[in-house]
Parts: sequence; structure tokens; C-alpha cells
Amino acid sequence: MGKDWKTILKNVKRGFRKTPEWFDFYDLTKIEGNFIDAGYFKGAFSKEFVKRNKGEAFGFEVNPRTVMSESHGGRILLTPLGTSNKIETKELFAERKESPITTADNHFKQTAEAKYKIKMKSIGFATFIPIDLLKHMYGKVGLIKIDTEGMEYETLLGAKEVIEENKPIIIFETHDLNELKKCSDFLETFGYKIKQVSPVDYEAKVIK
Repeated sequence: MGKDWKTILKNVKRGFRKTPEWFDFYDLTKIEGNFIDAGYFKGAFSKEFVKRNKGEAFGFEVNPRTVMSESHGGRILLTPLGTSNKIETKELFAERKESPITTADNHFKQTAEAKYKIKMKSIGFATFIPIDLLKHMYGKVGLIKIDTEGMEYETLLGAKEVIEENKPIIIFETHDLNELKKCSDFLETFGYKIKQVSPVDYEAKVIK
């Protein structure tokens, strides 16, 4: 299982984890298939995935300013789009342009402002798409990570076909109990079991 969540949380700085500890925590070193990274940020998780596995990583990052200076490598394909259950344009909010906390969800915005004592401002608009829209590109999917700042459920809905066809391991983060219930109920219809692995992080696997 790797390190416990209390050890990992010691490495948290403004919501961003040092990926080696984060990755070891989930013990994701023998994934069969490719990786969909919804909420890519600066790509640390995707880079670690391609280092430890043979598959490719497909990243979605709604705030392209956070990745402009990054080197992604030949097995990482990054698209500057957000993930949802439909094609739509939404306004983005962040404390600063390269903040790890970037959201298009108003409820999450209000929660983050209260929790972190910050003011999130509009940084423009972005396009959101369903993950399923590009499923012809992914091949076999073995892992999905969802850290979409309040849009976890919409992201899952938009990945329904990929989930149903591949039954990948799914890691998601949510700070909201209502969002957690919706995500859990959705995944359980596909035979997933949900395990809480930290105060805000969850792992979903199909038990064979």
C-alpha cells in the first residue's frame, strides 16, 4: 500500500502533493493499459506513470498556463481542455494564473475561498468535453485519475463508455460529501468498490 496518508499529507503545499509519495501510496506500478489524467496540473502524476509503466498518458488540463513551461515526454499527450459530461464553455476561477486550485464549479469556488482564505478571480473561459469523445485515441485504459476541483461527477459521467468497456482503476479526489455520494453511486453500478485512502482521496476498483 505504500506510505500512510498522514505521511503523504506532510508533503502537501497548497493542495499539491509530491508525486512519488502520492504514487507509491496507491501502489500503481504494474498498470496494464494507458492512463487518463483528468486534472493534469503540471503533469507530475503522468510523468511518474510513464516512468513506472509501459503505457501512455493522456492529460486534460483546463488551465494551460500551469503547463506551458513543462516538458511532457514522448508518451504523454496533453490537451488544454477540461472534462465534463458534455461539450461546453465555462468560466474559470483561480487565486492566480498558475494556481493548482482552478475551478469552473461555483460551489467549489466558494468552498475553496472559505477554506484557504483566498479570493478566486476569473482568469477566462475554457472548453470542457466528455472523456468519451476521444476514446478512439486511448486504446486500453488501465487507470483514470480525476482531480477536477468540483467536477468529479460530471467527469465520470463523461467517461461512462471508457469505464464500462475497460473497468480501469479510478482515483478521485473530492471535498464534498454530496459529490462523493454521486460518484460512488455511479461507480457502484459498474461493479466498483470504493475505498477511502485519505481524508479527501478515494480509490475505486472492480472486484473480480
